[in-house]
Amino acid sequence: MCPMYNSSFIIPLIFTVKLNRVPSRNLTDNIRDVARLDYKNITNNIAFNVKVVPAAGDSREKTVNDIYSYVKTYFDLGGMQMQLNVVTSETLKDAMAHPENYRNLIVRISGYNAYFVTLNRDMQLELIERAEYGI
Repeated sequence: MCPMYNSSFIIPLIFTVKLNRVPSRNLTDNIRDVARLDYKNITNNIAFNVKVVPAAGDSREKTVNDIYSYVKTYFDLGGMQMQLNVVTSETLKDAMAHPENYRNLIVRISGYNAYFVTLNRDMQLELIERAEYGI
């Protein structure tokens, strides 16, 4: 199974899936809830978007291993699709300062993807603030 929820992963829940039990409180609960949905009753698939904000002290290896465990658990439970957005505010700030080095950096914005360096300054700053506050 996946590792227990830790502070490295902050998931903003736009809506909560309720399946005759308490609402999702963390990523592990959310994975179980979404994997339980009956896909036969949902047209055009499910977009299960997960924002991962690594903790400052987490190594790249720890972050990758934790994400792997979460994704594997989701699919082992019958999940169909999962989209992860993993980025730190430091990366986004560096992309603002040196856009030539980040031409392929894609970020998730309220239901669509965009190249970070093509966004206007206000949107870039908002995404940095979200990453800093784990929103």
